[in-house]
Amino acid sequence: MNTVLVTTYNRPEMLYLCLEALTKAEMIGLHRVRVIQDAKINGDVDPYIEEVASLFTRSLNLDFERREPDDSLGNNRNTLESYKEEFLGDAEHVFLVEEDVIVAQDFFTWHYQIQWKENPFCSIAARHLDYATPEDPNVYFLLGTYCSIGPCFRRRNLEAIVEHANREYYRRPEAYIREHFPESVHERFGDCGCAQDGLIVRVMFRDGLQSAWAGVPRCFHTGIYGQNRGQQSPLKPGSWRQQAEELRGRWADPSWITQKYVDCLPASLERKSVSLLRRETPEVKIAA
Repeated sequence: MNTVLVTTYNRPEMLYLCLEALTKAEMIGLHRVRVIQDAKINGDVDPYIEEVASLFTRSLNLDFERREPDDSLGNNRNTLESYKEEFLGDAEHVFLVEEDVIVAQDFFTWHYQIQWKENPFCSIAARHLDYATPEDPNVYFLLGTYCSIGPCFRRRNLEAIVEHANREYYRRPEAYIREHFPESVHERFGDCGCAQDGLIVRVMFRDGLQSAWAGVPRCFHTGIYGQNRGQQSPLKPGSWRQQAEELRGRWADPSWITQKYVDCLPASLERKSVSLLRRETPEVKIAA
């Protein structure tokens, strides 16, 4: 059985919408869904995350897990440790669906079609924002770059990533990147950063790997981390259920695109992908 990794932190309202979309995806019954909650050293854990996950144990083959508290930065440890666990497992394909990603109905269908046709390092269901959405939904692009919005890996391909799943990287990611990828100077790598997706970009560059990107997106990035939490939250105070419905309503409202938090709109698709070469010409393919 193939695996869907749903990494989450403290946003139960987004996790609810994420899991709800997974229940409607074609072929979801063939997958194990692991909801893995990150935990920080200060014990900052939202108790409602487990409550939300429990609502989907009948409609999804779902397991809930919580990482031990740790002082690692961002979601690097949660993502890479999850990849490492799957690399040591028996799934043929491993998907990453972060809590703020909403999958389309044909999310898995598209991935399997591309994986069978191209056998890329990974396939990415998001649209690369440097290229216009084609009219033909079967168009996809081959590029030497990566983003963590709806990717799929064959399990064997995770080997190149999980060798970096270690405490040295989790504690000091920038120093680790400089030591292990000295060729990744800022001028060439732009804004890819040192988080787990920036690390994967560097692995791909070092090994000459390509990913397959959807021309027409099969998933949507619904919100940047932190933008709907705390004092800067665009959401009104209330329960996670109320906030989930508020988000659902905002995505359906075209006027929302004129507001500050445009990344909460599926119409705005996903964040800027991390590119090695901004002017890279993609190899355009048609899925038969």
